[in-house]
Order: sequence, then C-alpha cells, then structure tokens
Amino acid sequence: MEKIVIRAATFFIGKSSNIREEYQLGVEVLGRISEIAKELNLEVFTKRISMQSLSMDELVKLPDIASDKDILVSAGYVSLRRIGVRDAEYLTSNGVYIPVLPSLGDFTIDDARHFSRIIHGVAEKDPLNATRIAIGFHNESFHTPYFPDSSSRGVRSIGLSFLYPDMLETNNISSLSNSIRNAFRLFNNIAQVIENNIGYPVSIDYSLSPWMEKSVVKILESLGYSLLEPGANYILHVVNNLIQKHYDPRRAIGFNEVMLPYAEDSLLIKYGGMGLIKARDFLRYASTCVAGVDMIIVPSGIEKLARLVMDTYSLGLVKSKPIALRAIPVNNKPGEKISLGKFGEPFVIEY
Repeated sequence: MEKIVIRAATFFIGKSSNIREEYQLGVEVLGRISEIAKELNLEVFTKRISMQSLSMDELVKLPDIASDKDILVSAGYVSLRRIGVRDAEYLTSNGVYIPVLPSLGDFTIDDARHFSRIIHGVAEKDPLNATRIAIGFHNESFHTPYFPDSSSRGVRSIGLSFLYPDMLETNNISSLSNSIRNAFRLFNNIAQVIENNIGYPVSIDYSLSPWMEKSVVKILESLGYSLLEPGANYILHVVNNLIQKHYDPRRAIGFNEVMLPYAEDSLLIKYGGMGLIKARDFLRYASTCVAGVDMIIVPSGIEKLARLVMDTYSLGLVKSKPIALRAIPVNNKPGEKISLGKFGEPFVIEY
C-alpha cells in the first residue's frame, strides 16, 4: 500500500495582537506534525498556516513574518472592497495566499469587475501568483485547510486534508463506498494521534481532490461516467453522498465534497487541450459538487471574467453552500500551453 498523503496540514492561528509569535508557534506545531507523520509512515504534501482576518497594516507585514518558505501562508479573509491591485500584487508575488470575501448582501457587477481587475493585475506580473487568490461566496465562519479560501476563526487548531484518489476502489459504487469508509477511518485515527500528541483540536476536510495523475476524473470514468457526457452531475452527486455518508461530523470542517480544480487534474488538463471542456462547464459541475470554478486558465478579459464571477455568485445563492472562484487570466489563446510553476504546463481554455 502506498503511503497515505496528508495533502495539507494547516495550523489555524489564535486570536493575538502578536502575529509573529503566532506564526512561529505554527512553524513549531507543523514541525511536530511532520515528525509524527514520519513515525506513522505518512507523507505531508504541504504545510500551511492560516491567519485570522488582519488589518491592511498587518497584511503588508506578512511577507517579512512568513520567513519559512516551505510553509504556505494564508492572509485570512480580506474584504473585497478594501484590497486593491497593488496590495494583491505585493502579497501574492511574495507567496502569500489571499482569500477574498465580498459583501454578499449587496454584491454587484462593479464588485465583480473590481475583483477581475485585481486578478488580471496579479496574473500579468506572473500567472502563478493568480493561483494564490480566490473569491469565496460564504460567510466569515467558513473554515477549511484548503487554500486560498482559508482563514482562522481566531482559535488555535489544526486542519487536515488528504490526497486519496489512489486509495479508492472503483469497480462499482459499493466498492467505492467501502473504500471511502475505510480511508476515512484511517484519516480519523491519524487526526486522533496528532491531537493526542500536540494538544490542539484536529479537524478534517474530507473533500476528494486531485493532484495531476491522482485524478478525480479518472475515478468518475472508472465508474462508467464521463464529465463530457450526460450523467456527469449524477455521478458527482453519488460520490458526494458517499463522502457525506462516511465522514465524521465531529471532525468535519470545510467543503467535504468532490473537487475539480482544472489545472490540478491531468485528465481535465487533457480535455482542456483538446478543446472539450470550457470554463463555464465548471459552473455546471459546481451545481452538484464543490468544484466551484477553480484553477481555470482563461484568456484575459476583465468583463468576461467579471461575468463568470457573477455566475458563480448566483450559483452560490441558489445552492446555499460555500462556493469559490479561482482563475488565471493570461494573454494566450485557448489550446495554448502556459508555464505555471509546480502546476506544469496546462492549456488555456475558453470561457
């Protein structure tokens, strides 16, 4: 059996006036988690620290505070109407992740255009920087180890997510259900060991997410359904229900659904290169699962992206579940490849 992979081990900082001290505590806690993982023969894919919502003065100090480049840092929720292009460029170019929260009660097309301008400004400097910013349509209490849409509630705790497509049996729905149940039991045991050793509460986002060849789309296709044909939303619904059936509600935080980030699943990227999938298709998937519109790489166009943001916002209202959007607008045509750092060379897709 392959090593179990902790996709994200995230330390949520406590409420404190000393952000630097909280960050250093997070570094220590994550170091201890790495030691425990080694003892348990686990792989930790990424280590992360999630801040509480900060003032702009505190935000701009984060790159200096976040000195350990092996640890990803989220700035905590930032109001859309108080962040501009320059601050977003500065933070993302220095490796800081930004979860942007709009005002849901009076969100307008002008707000969407403002966010689109921010994303375009960030991506123009370096497309990789745009992977570090997302807009989330939910309230401030939402809590997940998944970046960029991650923020602390001000209580020290630990959040885990796991990379587990290769742990699942996909001969039929029954075997998939059994393997999800067994995987979640292992995850719960790991969380309990970490909690016992470190002393902070440990929660899990049980979402099924891909990383390149560890493909979620491959699982769906093994069950006899293609994302490109009728039945896609049905099988997403089935898998979502299995996740909901088997997770431990006492530990669950975040999304706990199927995730389909375009530039993180090798089959999605392949379909993008063949012109078989478009950005707007992810809205259809998101109507059933938490795919949202995540990691899409699209041609630059402030108005088009703003309207896609509005579509995502509208879907979130109807769905009444947290949903987010992360996009990378580039000066390339659909079908062309771009260089995107650790994400390789994914294809640009149409809106």
